[in-house]
Amino acid sequence: MLQTDTFLAVASQLVFNACEIIREAVQHTDLHITMKSENNPVTITDIKIQTIILSYLRAVWPTIHIVGEEAIEYQGELTHSTANLLESLEMAKCFTNSSSELELNKVCVWVDPLDGTNGFCSGNLDEITVLIGLSYEGKARLGIIGVPYYRDEHHNLVYCPKIIYGDAE
Repeated sequence: MLQTDTFLAVASQLVFNACEIIREAVQHTDLHITMKSENNPVTITDIKIQTIILSYLRAVWPTIHIVGEEAIEYQGELTHSTANLLESLEMAKCFTNSSSELELNKVCVWVDPLDGTNGFCSGNLDEITVLIGLSYEGKARLGIIGVPYYRDEHHNLVYCPKIIYGDAE
C-alpha cells in the first residue's frame, strides 16, 4: 500500500534535491549535452536526477511502477545520499489531513527529471521544472513540481526552489 501523505513528502524532498543538483550543474557550466533527437537534448543532469528519483522511490516502495522520460540510468558515482529520505518521511505529517491509502499495484509514477532541457541548455533557467506525477487506476492523482529558479521584480535570476503540489481528489 502507498500512503499519499508519505508519497507527497518523499516526492517533495526528491524534487528539492533535484533543484539542488540543477544548481550544482549550473555552477559547473559543463552540461554534457547530447541529442536524443532533433531539438530534443538530454544532459547528464537529466540522467542523474532521474536515477536518484527512481532509486529513492524504489527504496521506499520496491515494487512501484515508474515511467521516466530518460531511457538510461546514470552509471557514475552519485554524491546525493538517501539520508534525508528519513527526514521526508517525518515531513509526511504535514500532509496527513488529505492522506489516503492506494493499492501499490494500481499506482504509476511519472518522472520528468528536468522539464525544459532546452531552456536549461540555453541558460533560461527560469523555464525549467522538475516533475513527479502519480496516477492511480490510470487517472492522474498527485503532482509535485519543483521550480528551482525565478526572475525577481528586477528580472534578476534567483535560485530559490519552490515546491508546488496538487491532489486531484
